[in-house]
Amino acid sequence: MSDPMRVSTARPRPVPAPNEPRFERAVRGRALGARLEPGVTAQGVASLSKPSKQAAMGRRLDALLEQSRGPYSVAGKSVGVTPAFRSLHPNSAQHSPQTYLHKIKSEVGPSVWKEIAMSAAHATGSRGSLKDIQRVTQALIDSPLGKKRLEGFAKQPPELAIRRLMKEHGIGLDCKGYALHGFLEARAENGVRPPNAKYGFGSTDVQPHVSNKLKELGIDSARTGDLIRLSPDGGRDHNVIVRSKKDLVVAPGASLVALGKSPSAEFLKNPAGGPTKITMLTVDGAWGDGNSNDGAVGGVERRVWLRNESTGMWACLDRFGDFQISKGPADHESAVVYRPKAEP
Repeated sequence: MSDPMRVSTARPRPVPAPNEPRFERAVRGRALGARLEPGVTAQGVASLSKPSKQAAMGRRLDALLEQSRGPYSVAGKSVGVTPAFRSLHPNSAQHSPQTYLHKIKSEVGPSVWKEIAMSAAHATGSRGSLKDIQRVTQALIDSPLGKKRLEGFAKQPPELAIRRLMKEHGIGLDCKGYALHGFLEARAENGVRPPNAKYGFGSTDVQPHVSNKLKELGIDSARTGDLIRLSPDGGRDHNVIVRSKKDLVVAPGASLVALGKSPSAEFLKNPAGGPTKITMLTVDGAWGDGNSNDGAVGGVERRVWLRNESTGMWACLDRFGDFQISKGPADHESAVVYRPKAEP
């Protein structure tokens, strides 16, 4: 998978706004990089500029994101969709794993349940493997009741129907679940991930701020494979994996398109006049769904964060695929980068 960023020095031209359904924007249409409109030049291309370990990490993160899409078999067709958001936080509207396990067991039947029981326990625990999530979701799709549910969702895209099935059965990942997958997969060798304990993680938990195997860095030092912990947000943190970091210069009047969306012209302005330096972070994670009932938003996806170096303001894609302006990344007050101490 390659980064489709294109650079041109031609005169700026208007960019038509994409006309995509909400779910298409939020789940299906995630490109891998950003397209720069005429008048924008790239400076540095920081973390991908060398044929280095970071380049290999980036390719592994691309592959992981693609693997997270399944695919699933629905009525003889192959459908790709990433895991829904699953939270065990006390403030979440989602139920306990036991509630969902009882529901899954009753729907797939005793014989299938014997085969998937362990996978179901992992898939509903917010930190399961992609294989666990896909195995249990496919079993629900293939069950008689699952087939009826999908028929009832016939007017919706099959991706959304599967997401609803995940949501109704408590299947998916939270931010730490996908962050753990990404952090370890980025450092895999010959397809084998390093053990969690190597970085001070528990069997399913990610607490980078208490690990003695990681070092803390500022957001300016972020590069491919790093973990970023955002805090606080109503007392909750958020964790993502960095896919890439790029330093850009946007000419006056030019626009910038990242993952199919553009920040406002006002955000791109340099108050002092002249070109605007923009830092672009592309990050992967499992994002909150705002307690939506249909699972159409959030879940595992790739997003872009932009920082105007002239104003210090951020423009970050939200769960609906729109840029929101804030003082900190993704409207959080603090952002700390974590990297293994053994890595420079």
